[in-house]
Amino acid sequence: GTGTLDAVLPARLEGGAISIADGTVTARPPGGVIRLAPGIAQGAGQPGLDFALRALANFTYSQLTAAVDYTASGDLTLAVTLQ
Repeated sequence: GTGTLDAVLPARLEGGAISIADGTVTARPPGGVIRLAPGIAQGAGQPGLDFALRALANFTYSQLTAAVDYTASGDLTLAVTLQ
């Protein structure tokens, strides 16, 4: 893909495990393009996920924001907004 991203990912290392709380990622204007490899864009056999992957196969965005949380146990939560 193309575009420039800025991120604030406040990482914490505790007992050898990394966590991130209230991280953010934002794209700088004018945006960019997301391109997925053809094998990924073909789908995973899940209707909702397949729809999203096809949409992102060649997606031009003007705005991108993401909220990031990653727990020490390995659970990742991303809330992504694309326009």
